[in-house]
Amino acid sequence: MALNFSLVFTLYSIIFLLTTASSTTTTQTTTSTVGKDQVPRIMCNECELPPPPPQPKECPPPPSPPPPIPPSPPPPLPASPPPPVIIKCPPPPKPLPPPPPVVIECPPPPKPPCGGGADCLLPTLPETPEEPQYLQPPPQLPSSPGTIDLDDIISGANMINPLLRYFTLNSFTFLLLLCLPYYLFI
Repeated sequence: MALNFSLVFTLYSIIFLLTTASSTTTTQTTTSTVGKDQVPRIMCNECELPPPPPQPKECPPPPSPPPPIPPSPPPPLPASPPPPVIIKCPPPPKPLPPPPPVVIECPPPPKPPCGGGADCLLPTLPETPEEPQYLQPPPQLPSSPGTIDLDDIISGANMINPLLRYFTLNSFTFLLLLCLPYYLFI
């Protein structure tokens, strides 16, 4: 901003100096040639100038044509009738199935006591206090020495606590790491 101001100031000062210098030179030349009884030539030249041409009269602009009348909007369309309301009726209820026929059961006729006919009631047999023994295993025979009985092995294996295992993964890795330096360095 300051640069523009200084540039403008410099230009104005140069123009001012040039105009003042030219006006002093013209006044000196005209005054030296003009005598006391003579009319300065500058003034005569001003009188001889033709009168300024008459200024042309400015005619008012022609009136602008009235704005065109906008076409009237088309008449509104009649409102379309609302769509017919379709009422869906629920389907008629299905007829109930006919009730099942009522069956009246009659008690069977009493059976005659034994001795009078073929269909006699037999007296119930009293149950024996002991149940049959066919569901129990037979008594085990003592095994001879030197033979291995599979049942003894299974029953003995069930007695061992399953948490006490001798060869677990941890014990195997422990033994492996314990013996590894022996095989590597010897």
